[in-house]
Amino acid sequence: MSIIQPSHSVPKLIIRALRAKKTNLEDFKPFSITIKNNYASEKQITSFTKVFGQPDDIKSYSFLAGFKSMIQCVTQAPIPSSLMGLIHLSCEISQHAKHNWFLPYDIQVTIKECKSSNKGLTYKIESEFYQQDELTIRNTNVMLDKKAGYKANQRETTEKSELAQLNNCFCSYAINLKTSWKYALLSGDLNPIHLHPYLAKKLGLKSVLIHGMFNAHQCLSSVFKKTGEDLGNVYIEFNKPCFMPNQVFVRQYGDSNEYGVFSKDKKDRYIKVEIKKEA
Repeated sequence: MSIIQPSHSVPKLIIRALRAKKTNLEDFKPFSITIKNNYASEKQITSFTKVFGQPDDIKSYSFLAGFKSMIQCVTQAPIPSSLMGLIHLSCEISQHAKHNWFLPYDIQVTIKECKSSNKGLTYKIESEFYQQDELTIRNTNVMLDKKAGYKANQRETTEKSELAQLNNCFCSYAINLKTSWKYALLSGDLNPIHLHPYLAKKLGLKSVLIHGMFNAHQCLSSVFKKTGEDLGNVYIEFNKPCFMPNQVFVRQYGDSNEYGVFSKDKKDRYIKVEIKKEA
């Protein structure tokens, strides 16, 4: 059952996050909230459109529209993790009906799963947007609370078989701390690992890293500009942290609907995007 509640202010969310207490894994139960009569920020829509494109075309905008509501759900949920420790693994966006971002909508956010593995605790968080009681968009995110001491067995370089599939780069862009600050103010994601070099290093990182969703928006924007076609449903996989400053490159996998954001030498793939068009 979903708890109906109003949208909370940012200060209230911060206080909740600081006061939240971890629970035991065995006590986890799915948790859901519903916030009715939301309006997307016109300022955010304008800024997003200027940088990436229209929200109707760049469907990853729905993540931004639901971000505050997702934080509101996570800060209240009885989970065995803290909000600051969660790492974004994947984001899937499916459109079920036309959504008008200038009209009110209801949003239901549900923490559906919490699973334990050798990596840590994995959460499946689903945000559903409704207009006139009709489901318009479903955004499913998978987050990881990494186990202390766990080191991923990541490949150090992109495999040769994958390199052979890659086409020439059709879009490249630079990212730096200024880029990250602009996106943080647009999205509302003020995590210090994206903004403060000193704090990022204190938290065990070699430098600040760009938000994974920034690369996702840029990748989808470049694909839309290249094809001019409706992008359909989208699946985004976050692979490696993209430290700044950096210059990154968008490449297509052959003739497929799969794209990646890579380092210049193609050794590092930061994200992979699959566009799932209807048959």
